Amino acid sequence: AREGIVMNIACDSSGGLVATAEERKVLVWDVEGGYCTHYFQGHEGVVRTILFHPDANHLL
Repeated sequence: AREGIVMNIACDSSGGLVATAEERKVLVWDVEGGYCTHYFQGHEGVVRTILFHPDANHLL
């Protein structure tokens, strides 16, 4: 379950992954399974914008 306010949502080019920016963390979700695949925290400021790189292997 999410705890923060979602500031931004990005989808990868395949539509299989969704990334959410929530305050000072980024979560990557498997769309079909509905579970979090990656959790990035430790950002000094609020993450306001996220974007999948076209290769879908990196977040910007």
